[in-house]
Amino acid sequence: MSWLEKAKNALFGHEDGAPPAAPAQNGRDVSRPSDSVVAAELVAQIVELSSDGLSAAHLDLRAHLFDYGYLDSMSAVSLIGFIGQRYGVEISESDLIGALDCIDALARHIEHDRGAA
Repeated sequence: MSWLEKAKNALFGHEDGAPPAAPAQNGRDVSRPSDSVVAAELVAQIVELSSDGLSAAHLDLRAHLFDYGYLDSMSAVSLIGFIGQRYGVEISESDLIGALDCIDALARHIEHDRGAA
């Protein structure tokens, strides 16, 4: 099983088959989390950048990237570089503390931006 499959299983594999409850967040439609390859790749990258030994299984796709300690300023810069190289999408540091403050929002933005290109 590849690292991507492991990340997707850790994130989206629910024993009862039901998606997790959807909390409202910053007025965004969060009726269901992104279950895309982009989200799985972002999770894998955040886990790799983590100096705290984060596990993909413990990341909440809707949790604030900084408030939950998933990113610090140095890892944010690295993640922005990864997103630019991997997807050709430009993200600013202020985006990560604003509208794109969680993995789910970030994945959806990348998917939308790439679809519009």
